[in-house]
Amino acid sequence: MDVQAMLRQALNNGWDGIDNAGRDAAAFAKRDTQALNERLEREAKIVKAALATPEGAALVDLLMTHVFRSPTQDQYAARTADEFVITRARREGAQGVVYYLLNLARGVPAAQPPEADGG
Repeated sequence: MDVQAMLRQALNNGWDGIDNAGRDAAAFAKRDTQALNERLEREAKIVKAALATPEGAALVDLLMTHVFRSPTQDQYAARTADEFVITRARREGAQGVVYYLLNLARGVPAAQPPEADGG
């Protein structure tokens, strides 16, 4: 059931509709959380399998070398605030992806996929 249908039902059925909408929303949230957890488990298996190979270990070394290195001289020499913000956002985005993959590999339960916020 979609959110609009739940709201229509709540409005049309008075207090019972509101109670039912609350239960429906809780059930939806539970299913959504369960689906997210299942997806994270699948992704963790993929990452763990990849990192168990010599190529996977080399990839981690490559990521750590390039993504977590200090900013270059060019990055320090940003001429405008916009340039600085864009450079910083790119670095943080790349680091977020690497942290996510490494947390999946470690089995960290709080691993959450990086959000794609309008970039």
